[in-house]
Amino acid sequence: MMGADSVEYHRQTVMGRVDDHLGLVGQVSAVQYEAVFGPGGALHPLTGERLAGTRRPGLELVVSAHKSVAELGVIGRVDDMHRILDAERHATLDYLDRLTRERGGRRGRSATPTATGGLVFAVTRHATSRAGDPCPHDHVLIANLVEMADPRGGWKGADTALWREHLHAATAFGRVCSARVAVELGYGIVADDGPSGRLGHWAIAGIPEAVMLAHSKRAVEIDEATGGAHEGSYRQRAIAARRTRTAKQHEPVDDLMARWRRELAETGYSLREIEEGVRECRDLRPRGGSARSTSTDSPRRSWLRTAG
Repeated sequence: MMGADSVEYHRQTVMGRVDDHLGLVGQVSAVQYEAVFGPGGALHPLTGERLAGTRRPGLELVVSAHKSVAELGVIGRVDDMHRILDAERHATLDYLDRLTRERGGRRGRSATPTATGGLVFAVTRHATSRAGDPCPHDHVLIANLVEMADPRGGWKGADTALWREHLHAATAFGRVCSARVAVELGYGIVADDGPSGRLGHWAIAGIPEAVMLAHSKRAVEIDEATGGAHEGSYRQRAIAARRTRTAKQHEPVDDLMARWRRELAETGYSLREIEEGVRECRDLRPRGGSARSTSTDSPRRSWLRTAG
């Protein structure tokens, strides 16, 4: 759930898309953002009317591309990278929006599940991790606000517990849909269960492990803060990510790309070799629930998630 610090962090960076109940399709202005995510609950961004009194402004989701997808941008396949991430974000939000439309509101002391008009949210895409590695990810800010669709109508705070209960399902749905798009674009994919065995993700086949590790410096920082690679619970690693979080530094795209490609060269892989590896693996597909790569380096057998 979002707190005041999250609201402030995204104040200057959110370029959004929200449901059209409030007349806010398109870019979110500073005034509109403050109205919907400000203290005490959402105000109507056009009239200033209080729509809901809530303690939490909403829910923040981070939809992050797998590191192998991020590397597509480095090797010159930026459009494919964005299409795959778009597919994951759209599907994740579609799942939560359908759920919210069906029963995302609450009525009366019994908190009866009630149909609503759907999600109100803003989105911004960031391109890098705080360590300056390629890490395309979307920050999605879902307002704690729903338009009730029953005869009484009006606006209320959302059933945020319902969102939390379904986050894993929404995430899984998003990943499946993005995998389908990757396959449609001609990529081979392999299952990636991660170090814990519970990640439930997939990776672009043919991207060498060493290449992705070279661009996972933020994950290494978090590993060091928690006592070793992949040590600590999800909550402990999230706390470590916040404690070690520094301000992102703006770098021109050309400078970033030059540095990333120098780092690739230092791993011993050329752009041509990576491209060939991706092409050679284009027919790979996970088979069965526990499919894993048998290669020692490519396709990748595990993944270090970078944290923004």
